[in-house]
Amino acid sequence: VSTQSTGVEIKPSMEGKKLKAILKTKKQPERILLDAGKDHVKKLKELKPELKAYTFKQIKDPKLSDELANIERKELMIRYKIGVLYAKEGQLEDEIFSNCESSSDFEEFLELLGTRIYLLGWDAYAGGLDVKAGTTGEFSVYSFHRGYEMMFHVSTLLPFQDKDTQRIERKRHIGNDVV
Repeated sequence: VSTQSTGVEIKPSMEGKKLKAILKTKKQPERILLDAGKDHVKKLKELKPELKAYTFKQIKDPKLSDELANIERKELMIRYKIGVLYAKEGQLEDEIFSNCESSSDFEEFLELLGTRIYLLGWDAYAGGLDVKAGTTGEFSVYSFHRGYEMMFHVSTLLPFQDKDTQRIERKRHIGNDVV
């Protein structure tokens, strides 16, 4: 901890009569569950002896607690862009990127991946898709699971342009994704 420590936050946990302590360091936050009681700092110092040399000051500003909780949510959230291609048997790459329609099996598969969302005005993680002007299509598939946000760039939902024979726009989104 020593000079690399940047702060400790102690707040009620969602796990019953426990408190969650978050030790903020330059490396990464360490989360510790404490039994509820009066002297939280003493308990924390017993668990983390390297903190004994430090003096703690309680800050009662509720705005600070909200800000710290917001920062923690952002740290915990992991985001992925995942490309999903629909390929008919025997198709080559350019043909796969040219598919505009899919099968009922593919649509069922998309339902397993997440929720079909309307992109215009979408206010959660967009994974690089346009949610203001609609230039990347009308719909996409989104999922949130255990702190992971996933936006699926589905080839058949991305705009198709006849003039774009190399399907650059579709490849631009899916080419940098986990496929």
